[in-house]
Amino acid sequence: MVTALALWGLDHAMRPPLAGEPVHPERAMQTTVLYRNKRRIRLPRPATWAVRFAGAGAYTLRYEGERWSWERGEPDHPDVIIETTTDAFVNFIIADRDERPRYAAALAVTGDPEQVDAFFASYGLSEPVATRR
Repeated sequence: MVTALALWGLDHAMRPPLAGEPVHPERAMQTTVLYRNKRRIRLPRPATWAVRFAGAGAYTLRYEGERWSWERGEPDHPDVIIETTTDAFVNFIIADRDERPRYAAALAVTGDPEQVDAFFASYGLSEPVATRR
């Protein structure tokens, strides 16, 4: 029941953070993993993403071929590195498809080119080149 309510909130009630409102990276990671697992968002192959939040530490998002997971800390050899702020990341992940390219510009995404493309494709973006650095 709690998972169903959380998914409803993500689909219908999630809004961008207000100015000055705290955004917790752990919640962003939990939400990302919950949504990706419940919506069965898959990648072409397993992947490890490092998400570096300015001033808030690093986290690992991992796709093992069937399920997503997260943990605190940066992996040793990530396929993709995302450098951003928690606000920018949350805005990116909750944006609708039309707004997402604008929010993608606030992400510095580097790594294996195929995996970077898979990262953006998993968010419905097919032309992510402008955000690579």
